[in-house]
Amino acid sequence: MQDYRGNDRPGTVNGTVQRGVAGALVDSPDPAAGFDGSSGHVVGTPDSPMSNPTPYSVEAWFNTTSTMGGKLIGFSNQPSGLSSSYDRHAYLRDDGSLVFGACTGQENTVTSTAVSMTANWHYVVATQGKSGMVLYVDGTAVGDDPQSAAQSYTGYWRVGADRTWAGASSPYVDGVIDEAAVYTSVLKPSQVAEHTLWAQRKHRTRRRLTRPGTTRQPLPSPTGRSWVPTLRRGPPGRNPGLRLQ
Repeated sequence: MQDYRGNDRPGTVNGTVQRGVAGALVDSPDPAAGFDGSSGHVVGTPDSPMSNPTPYSVEAWFNTTSTMGGKLIGFSNQPSGLSSSYDRHAYLRDDGSLVFGACTGQENTVTSTAVSMTANWHYVVATQGKSGMVLYVDGTAVGDDPQSAAQSYTGYWRVGADRTWAGASSPYVDGVIDEAAVYTSVLKPSQVAEHTLWAQRKHRTRRRLTRPGTTRQPLPSPTGRSWVPTLRRGPPGRNPGLRLQ
């Protein structure tokens, strides 16, 4: 993982994280990363914590058959192990549903229905800003919450593991994560669609997520990425901040 915001600070891989795993994008030369479900996680710039990031967006492609849940991506107060403060997270529950949560003294959550856990790739995006929280799954907004605040603390963006809220038996993901990224802005629905369709043009299963009644056509590459603990090289034209490769 590397910080591409001009600081050139490396991130850290902890526990068992397998490099070189086949990822979501067929034509990309960069592989994804496999997480072992018991120790593996990646921490962005552990030598340079950040305070109370907001607004923000997080995204990732994931593939798992586990029924133990786990943290896909989120913000936490510890650079390794399990944290005591943690929110701004997207995590899997045991039943295959996705939860996006922010803490304000209480848990503010948006939850999806269960996704297929049969080794299919899925794409999750979670955004929070002055208009509240939105959760997208496979390119479609599945829910929102008006909460615009989150817990104030200093911490680190992490991929693959940390404590979650209700519904997950394990804090560690047992599966593959690809194209994980964090932005310092709220992705618009049009940008989420742009990222989804760009990826789908190169998706390993060639599954298309184009909404009914729309016409698929060439799109410009996604832009605006500012902090990226990405597990593969993203679409051309993105401006990554952190990248794991």
